[in-house]
Amino acid sequence: MRYIFLSMLVAFAMSCTVNQSEESLDQTEATLNPAEESLSPLDKELKLQQKKFDILGMSVVAIKNGEEIYSFYNGLADEERKKAITAETKYRVASISKYIVTTALMKLYEEGKFTLDEDVSKYLGFTLRNPNFPEEKITMKHLLTHSSSLTDSDQYFDFLIDTYHQKNPAITELFDGKSQYSSEDTWQKVKPGTHFEYCNLAFGIIGNVIEKLSGERFDVYVKKTLLEPIGVTGSFNVEDLENIDELSVLYRREDLDPSKKWVPQTDNHKGVRPEPRTDLENYEIGHNGVAFGPQGSFRGSAEDLAKVMKLHLQQGEWEGKQILKPETVSLMNELQWKTDDKLFKEIGLCTHITEELVKGERLYGHTGDAYGLHSMLFFDPVEQYGVVVIVNSSLVEEAPSKFYTVEEALMNSIMAHLKEELKAVGS
Repeated sequence: MRYIFLSMLVAFAMSCTVNQSEESLDQTEATLNPAEESLSPLDKELKLQQKKFDILGMSVVAIKNGEEIYSFYNGLADEERKKAITAETKYRVASISKYIVTTALMKLYEEGKFTLDEDVSKYLGFTLRNPNFPEEKITMKHLLTHSSSLTDSDQYFDFLIDTYHQKNPAITELFDGKSQYSSEDTWQKVKPGTHFEYCNLAFGIIGNVIEKLSGERFDVYVKKTLLEPIGVTGSFNVEDLENIDELSVLYRREDLDPSKKWVPQTDNHKGVRPEPRTDLENYEIGHNGVAFGPQGSFRGSAEDLAKVMKLHLQQGEWEGKQILKPETVSLMNELQWKTDDKLFKEIGLCTHITEELVKGERLYGHTGDAYGLHSMLFFDPVEQYGVVVIVNSSLVEEAPSKFYTVEEALMNSIMAHLKEELKAVGS
């Protein structure tokens, strides 16, 4: 049965040709070498997918009823130094960072530091308004559901680049109408709360809110409140990583051509810890919540992400201690509204709710896509299972579901095999 499914899956993936890159990839069918033929059916299938989708390195973890039931680590974290992927390998996981941020943020919600429907300006210390609708408040719920009417303008990306180059602009400069970062393009011409548009800047604002309400630096607050209590060794601050050599380089092929060389996109540290950030010496709380990349800069392993997922599956409980209340976890993951977006058709408080990734499965979680990386964290709170997948490189093609073909193929492969094992584990 599993081998029949593999043939069907490969045929399906090959039918999803949407650009020249995938067409050239389809010309050579992936095969296993003799040594790989003795692997488990799922290990073999993932190796085939890895070859087919031109993935340099990959990590997979699956859990059921709080226990890890499957893991897969294969390929290279550093192509130049031939450093292998291991269970300890960390990645810049892109937008799954938002899910981690929201999980930590909800502790402030529990403490009564903010409400979902109050004007976020109250927490920021400056007035945040869409100039097209100056009487309409913007709320935390709007920010968390990508319905704030903010957009990621060119000026936002300029702001991001200057922030990461430690020029330390204030986040208010995006909205003051005077600075080089301020632009009418930052705002949609729709009322807050009426339209979905995925927005990274919204999570920079949330980073500011966390600092203002906690009185702590963003990365420190998330580490103390969430990461350390559940044993996560990853961080939003690369200087916190105990072993920089565990951090994977992220790659794309030159010209996105699978016949050409790998080109590092980020985190190419070659095992050498980067120089300490100079902008932290006189860091001002609430000055620039983007500084530690709440929108995408968490660096952690698949095991780290599995721990965050496990916390949600266990309704906020971790080893006998309640990190978040069950009702808080439920609120974060429950449907807030349906959208007309082709990918995010249903959304909770940051949570992507989907029945498109794996047909017949209603899954909760988030994806991440940046610098060649694709990451997925999805779980079923009813059946009590979840899967984390991270790849540090891949060709980029969109499937009909609007997930990427590599995401869809990998998750469907894993789910098809693990369904049987999940039944054997029991409920």
